[in-house]
Amino acid sequence: VIQHMAATMRGAVRLILAVIAGAYAGAANFELSSQPCADPYSEFAIVVDGGSTGSRLFVFNVTYSDGPVVVSSMQGPKAKPGLSTFVGEITETRVTTYLMSLFSEARKLIPQPFQKATRVYIKATAGMRLTCEENQQRTYDQIYEGLTAHPDFAFHLEREDVGTISGDSEGHYAALSVNYLAGRVAGDLSDTGGLSQLGPLGALDMGGGSSQIVFEPPQPKSAAKTRGEPEGGRLSVDRFWGHSYLGYGVDQIRIKLWSYLVTEHKAQARRLIRAAKLEEEKEEEDEDEDEAPRKKEEEGAPLVHNPCGFRGQVQHWEAVDLQGTGDAAECAILLRRIVFGPECELEPHDMESLGGPITVDPAVEGPAVVGGLAKHKRHTPAPGAPEVVRPPCPMDDRVPPQTKGVEFYAMSVYFYALHGAFTMVREALDASGKGDADVEAALARWPQPSLRDLRTVVGAFCGVDWPSLTDLPKHRYTARDQLSHRCVEVNWIVELLGSGFGIPEDARSVTFALEVADMEVEWTLGFVLSSVSKMDKVRSCRVGDAYNVSEEDNATSVAPELTSLAQAAAVVSEALT
Repeated sequence: VIQHMAATMRGAVRLILAVIAGAYAGAANFELSSQPCADPYSEFAIVVDGGSTGSRLFVFNVTYSDGPVVVSSMQGPKAKPGLSTFVGEITETRVTTYLMSLFSEARKLIPQPFQKATRVYIKATAGMRLTCEENQQRTYDQIYEGLTAHPDFAFHLEREDVGTISGDSEGHYAALSVNYLAGRVAGDLSDTGGLSQLGPLGALDMGGGSSQIVFEPPQPKSAAKTRGEPEGGRLSVDRFWGHSYLGYGVDQIRIKLWSYLVTEHKAQARRLIRAAKLEEEKEEEDEDEDEAPRKKEEEGAPLVHNPCGFRGQVQHWEAVDLQGTGDAAECAILLRRIVFGPECELEPHDMESLGGPITVDPAVEGPAVVGGLAKHKRHTPAPGAPEVVRPPCPMDDRVPPQTKGVEFYAMSVYFYALHGAFTMVREALDASGKGDADVEAALARWPQPSLRDLRTVVGAFCGVDWPSLTDLPKHRYTARDQLSHRCVEVNWIVELLGSGFGIPEDARSVTFALEVADMEVEWTLGFVLSSVSKMDKVRSCRVGDAYNVSEEDNATSVAPELTSLAQAAAVVSEALT
């Protein structure tokens, strides 16, 4: 594992050195083959992740040597909004301009001699999966035609490499990524020893539109040695169970929550008006029931309590003001009711056994507060009590296998949202000068907290009043417009892990990560890893063959001052080898 991580670091350094000195080395030092090169090869590849809220460009470098294949990456720029915003455009002008802002920056990351042969993959995810197939293909045609016709587009793009990847593929690529970065497999997905000794890691990914889970279900050790392992010991997606839950990303869940609160408010308003009419026996009894709520709303937006908003925060949705109460426990119950149904509404702490939830009488436990929801007492297991493993609640009519004992890496919004919560709770505690032993203990367990730790921190986070929260230093992974949604997002993460995926309450089996071994944890890396074998078939065909660079071209195209940098880079690269 240590050797693998060292090789990964060497690959990353080589990538930087290539950017510094590649123009000279690429133009001057390629040995031309005696055979014509029909498919010129570049050790670079570009993958554009077309997400729900924006597109990000990644540059990858595949290094071949006598040892394992090493894949290193360099994150490029990001553009907003998401690709799905351009669906329905009449011409390709806007989407081309949007993407060229990424590729203009990519030209600075890849040495010029490699650019023409560097293949580009533009792959959209949940945002585009939510649109119809016809609109997707029309947009992709516009992307391909616009980029390939643009005079400043310097790379190699095929129409087949522009499209939507399935949610299941996105999850599987994420799993390949985490197992490579953790050193369990090499760049060609062969076992480094970690796979056979520890088994594969699972992956959890989340965006605005969807959520993915991929892992190898627990099984007898005898079966684990052979299941899904092809000849040669390479990690195969056949070992994994995985599913992409479209519509279960943070943006989609927030919209469901807000719409539910507004609908419940309007229904309750109509009920109150009908009751008032019956009680007072007024002549207006036959007035249209929908008209009175509209008249009231004209006087000013009604105020509806939102337990999934920060305390004191007001958000406007469908002519209604949602006022945050910062009640994370109530938010959790509400999310479970909306997403999973009444049978999963009670807290996980209220599960006595696998037999089902405890029946709680609202009249005993406390009054109803929002939408008829009752507050429930939090049940903390007694010291030494056996761990409760609860069955997951169904989503998309799919229930994952048992996750107990599985190690996961959680990426993307999982990391961004929870890192923000942990950071800002720490800052809020420091600013207040007040200590909280439970919160302090939970904060100390990042980046591998248990679900119980997450509930503690999320409760403290949503309970910070909105003005105080906005006064804290800006979180590096949270824009101001994203901050207003973070309370519902972190609550949803906790409920998805617990109620949706069945992660045990006290297990510290999920690591929330942005980077491992100085590389970002992203499905795009797994996509490249799965393509290494295809790249290997043409790697003997060097870029220099395609360009047929002459000595005269070298003398005129390479700046003299770059020579010393190229020589220095060669010395450092040799030393690393």
